[in-house]
Amino acid sequence: MGLEVYFDLSAAPCRPVLLLLKKCGIEFTAHAKRLEKGENQTEEFGKVTPLKLVPVIVDNGFRLTESVAISKYLACRYGLADHWYPADLQRRARVDEYLAWQHTSIRPPCSMLLVLEGVLPGLTGQPVQEQKIADIMKGLELCLEHLEAYYLQDDAFLCGDQISIADLFAYSDLMQPMGAGHDVLKDRHKLLAWRQRVETFMGKEVSGRGE
Repeated sequence: MGLEVYFDLSAAPCRPVLLLLKKCGIEFTAHAKRLEKGENQTEEFGKVTPLKLVPVIVDNGFRLTESVAISKYLACRYGLADHWYPADLQRRARVDEYLAWQHTSIRPPCSMLLVLEGVLPGLTGQPVQEQKIADIMKGLELCLEHLEAYYLQDDAFLCGDQISIADLFAYSDLMQPMGAGHDVLKDRHKLLAWRQRVETFMGKEVSGRGE
């Protein structure tokens, strides 16, 4: 049966999983689900996961949901290079620490910026709500300061001198507002340099040529 992956590229949690799979050359059968078209709400998909959410993997009959759990599983299941999810307890704990923090800190405001600046104006015909954008940016700036001062510090990547799955999650979240033309890192030189290092390492997988 092999590995099957159910995803929607427009969903931020799916992208780190796909980046990891493609960069590491793991073969899989892709099942794209367009969430905006309700393709995840079918009875057929409900048999894959009752939650009807993506991403989901099925590995020879073993089903797993949640992007963080999936990424960790893939790193261990396929014996990926140690830097992705280190065996060393303290280095692994640092990656886990970021993954536990990001989904309630970085991701929500980045998702909201994309919706408010890139989605709602097209759907409603209403102008961008500038005050809401400003309020969201205030919260996001605090998160970015913590990301830079606590996680990145003077290292090349978020959890040390080598890339890890933490960087893939951060990159995927922080690129969301770019879908609306809003670069939230434009005045943060350390994080801009980090983003460039991630893109250089990942190559075609983040350029669009790896799709």
